[in-house]
Amino acid sequence: MIIKSIFKVIESIHVKVDLYKINLTMWEYESIESKGRFEFIVSSNTKILKYFKTIVSERGEKYLHLAEERLNSGDFICFGFLDKEEHDIAYLRWLKKKTFYSEVYKKTIFLGDKDAFTMDSYTPVKYRGLKLHKDTNSNMLNYIKKKFDLENIYIIIFNGRKYDHLHRTIKQLGYVKENTNSYFDFSYAKSKISRLLKT
Repeated sequence: MIIKSIFKVIESIHVKVDLYKINLTMWEYESIESKGRFEFIVSSNTKILKYFKTIVSERGEKYLHLAEERLNSGDFICFGFLDKEEHDIAYLRWLKKKTFYSEVYKKTIFLGDKDAFTMDSYTPVKYRGLKLHKDTNSNMLNYIKKKFDLENIYIIIFNGRKYDHLHRTIKQLGYVKENTNSYFDFSYAKSKISRLLKT
């Protein structure tokens, strides 16, 4: 049983990540909409952190500090939906406009003056299944089209069956796959196998 599990872990260390792009000059602007008790929000201010209650409970205090760093850097904007009844973030994602090295993609993402990169989306468990992911992305693109002089928005998504719904969503929005990067994540395998051997 352990041997079989180890082989599964070894298979999983081959990571594939797809890079997508959408050209906003081809994006047809629509109105930005909220959804009932969910209000669409855009913020580059740390005041938004007071609504991170459920996100912090699920992702930990470390994520709160990361969000604070991002907002204080001036390089990030967060988009999402706020549950007005519970004063809680129901969905969140980030936009970055400067070149950076992606730990997920394992490459530098080069961004020009008219490029931006959207990343690190998260839906707290109790809000999943409400289509907030697609609606936030649509609202975000509408907002960018109206407010910023940007042409290309990039996004990366892991390859694999459990991520199929994310690939479908962004393709529906108009994102086109640019390329795929693959690598071996040996650190993941080492920690997984170590835990299996202890059982």
